[in-house]
Amino acid sequence: MEWITRGMSLSFLVLSLVSLSVQQHAKEKEQPKVVSLTAKCTPMGAHCELTNDPHITTFDGYRYDWHGTCNYSVTQSDFSLDPHVGVFSDFEPCNAWASCLGHTTFRDNPNTIITMRVSSLFLVRHCSNRLDVIAHPAHMRQLDGLCGHFNGYQMDDFTSRQEVVHPLQYRPLAFPLSWLTDDQCEEKCKDECPELMGCEGEGTHDPCTLDHDGEEWRHYWKLCWKKLGNIVGKDVKRQHYIETCAFDLCMLNQNNMGEREEFRWLEALAENAHLAMAIPHFKGG
Repeated sequence: MEWITRGMSLSFLVLSLVSLSVQQHAKEKEQPKVVSLTAKCTPMGAHCELTNDPHITTFDGYRYDWHGTCNYSVTQSDFSLDPHVGVFSDFEPCNAWASCLGHTTFRDNPNTIITMRVSSLFLVRHCSNRLDVIAHPAHMRQLDGLCGHFNGYQMDDFTSRQEVVHPLQYRPLAFPLSWLTDDQCEEKCKDECPELMGCEGEGTHDPCTLDHDGEEWRHYWKLCWKKLGNIVGKDVKRQHYIETCAFDLCMLNQNNMGEREEFRWLEALAENAHLAMAIPHFKGG
């Protein structure tokens, strides 16, 4: 399989899942060409986001945490290990018992890699500690992966690569593990069970050991509200940024990362929140 890889970029990367008037390769053994295209922009549909360490919201709006490492299929056009199109990301260790986005790769079709300025159907943005994938409604019932089964219905979001629908829960295990790819750089990721939290059962435990009704948790929550409250405001769809920020601070301090790292992470969360608030502009909303 041939891929194009994009690291930490603040610009939008886009790819189209429709037939485009580009030259296709006559032979499968040829190296794919990289072409640059511009397409007419139309209103976007569903938005999937992966933020910080990472907290995931599916196309259909279900939120969950997955702190695994290795390379995962974020979204793809079928259930195979060799999909026609897809978006894939490496999750790298950070904050002790969590993971952060490494690099993201995308594939437009088996023989052609396409880089576009504007896309009418599929939009991908990879920033530091943030990945956004926006899909046009034309892709309903065609996309699966960590971003869920895209069909406007949450209850089957956790459809595995084996086409098994797992129960929804905030800290799943079996569902995300099914979307490991066969393109792994780390040797441990090629093991039968590469994740530190194990591979048995449907879910994982909360790595933050604090009582969420306790004084220390409330302290973290207040720090996060002070930093992010003015950014997310009363936007109901963004209020979870406060809660996940408190979790992140818990993980940092639980592993003795220090005040300097806490300050750096809060700054990164604030930048992420600003980026999140800009998303509706790209969806035509």
